[in-house]
Amino acid sequence: MTEIVECSLKDMRNFFYKGERVRAHSVKSGWSGLCKVIYVGPFVCTVQNGNFREAYNYADYLCGRIKSVK
Repeated sequence: MTEIVECSLKDMRNFFYKGERVRAHSVKSGWSGLCKVIYVGPFVCTVQNGNFREAYNYADYLCGRIKSVK
């Protein structure tokens, strides 16, 4: 018998807030640095630094691609 495991996305509003400074790492472009959160939705968080803008989800948060800066 095969066990079915449900994987649900978490609400990113539980982890980040708009205007917060975060450290982000982009796998696509290889860029990493400090960014500002410009949008936080149910499943994604969008950050921006100058011309760099990218959306992150809960899996990215778990992998450490986006972190709060305290």
